[in-house]
Amino acid sequence: MHGGYLSLARTLGRRTAELHSAFASSRGNPAFDPEPVKPADVTAWTRQLEVDANAVIDRVAKRRDALPEAVREDVDVLLARRDALLARIRRHGSDTTTGAKTRLHNDYHLGQVLLSNHDFVITDFEGEPARPLEERRRKHSPLRDVAGMLRSFDYAMHAALFDALTERPTDAHDRIVRSARQWQSQAAQAFVEAYDETARANRLASPVAERSGLLELFLLEKAVYELRYEIDNRPEWVRIPLRGLIEALDVLP
Repeated sequence: MHGGYLSLARTLGRRTAELHSAFASSRGNPAFDPEPVKPADVTAWTRQLEVDANAVIDRVAKRRDALPEAVREDVDVLLARRDALLARIRRHGSDTTTGAKTRLHNDYHLGQVLLSNHDFVITDFEGEPARPLEERRRKHSPLRDVAGMLRSFDYAMHAALFDALTERPTDAHDRIVRSARQWQSQAAQAFVEAYDETARANRLASPVAERSGLLELFLLEKAVYELRYEIDNRPEWVRIPLRGLIEALDVLP
């Protein structure tokens, strides 16, 4: 059913890994040359995410009653599971990786790629505008970009559902949701598999091997960032990162 999309997702996975391979090449410029990921880096990433997650959950709690009624149940679920989320984040403090730290795109999602002749042009390398410039220039694991794109597939699915479910009769909703979730799952898998094949050939970190390691940490990091952004700018979209965090906890071992 989703064959055309899956072919494009595989192409995007390859192009993303090729981009990261270019970032990982040594050219004698200290600002761009790759560096090893040290245990202290992983510890710092984990601790910062724990701080950020605590802060955004506090913000959600304070604004609960001002949020759309449809999302308050998910808010209550996340508040009740705060300790589980923080514990899961802390478990990543000892993660290891086979890849290096490099410069990244750092704001990587579907809105940053242009489809051209069944291929992609990657644009806009300024990083996440809400983060300080020094942080955007800092080297990091390429899996952070991978996580950003995977979260973007989830956003695309939910954005499509928002429109589709308001335009269809209620008895069609279950079928539409099943199809949308199937697309999201298959597109994400196609992207990761194609990325992984090129990444391994170029000695980059493997999202397949690190699916429950750093990739998972960065997926949680991205959802926390999204939740903070949406609650400040688009409260009607808060449900997407909320569901992302809750569903992540549901599938964690």
